[in-house]
Amino acid sequence: GGDIWASRKKGKAYQQKAMLDENINKNSIEIGASIYQEGDVIFFNSNKDGGVGGFDLYMARKLPTGQFAEPMNLGPNVNTKYDEDYPVISTDGTTLYFASKGHSNMGGYDIFKSVWNAEERAFGPAVNLGYPINTPDDNMTISFTSNGRNAYVSASREGGIGDLDLY
Repeated sequence: GGDIWASRKKGKAYQQKAMLDENINKNSIEIGASIYQEGDVIFFNSNKDGGVGGFDLYMARKLPTGQFAEPMNLGPNVNTKYDEDYPVISTDGTTLYFASKGHSNMGGYDIFKSVWNAEERAFGPAVNLGYPINTPDDNMTISFTSNGRNAYVSASREGGIGDLDLY
């Protein structure tokens, strides 16, 4: 199984972790979360009923009550009949990065991006980040440095030390 937990940093230490509410953690597997706007919006993947494929990406906004609203499936521009995992939202909230076994990929999981379209109130078509970020092996997550010029990628590549290595 899998559920999403969170812990806030207070000073130099993190507070006690707590499981997110039942609108996020359903009777399914939820993993790979990315939080935006100081916890007011969460992106995550789940294999809950009613999705497009195996694991789909969802978004939920925090309500004034402190609970999250019912998650919204990000739709066919992002989700395919295959698995989508490990969402990462940009610091400005306009670009979603994620791993997918679907779309147009080089093999296994590839990392894609999708840009928010304010007029349509949806994320646009997924774009493969291409080589050298993606290879025929599994490329799972991407994390950017604060200046946005560099990124770390977790991938399974020939010559690596373990299953997934950081590059």
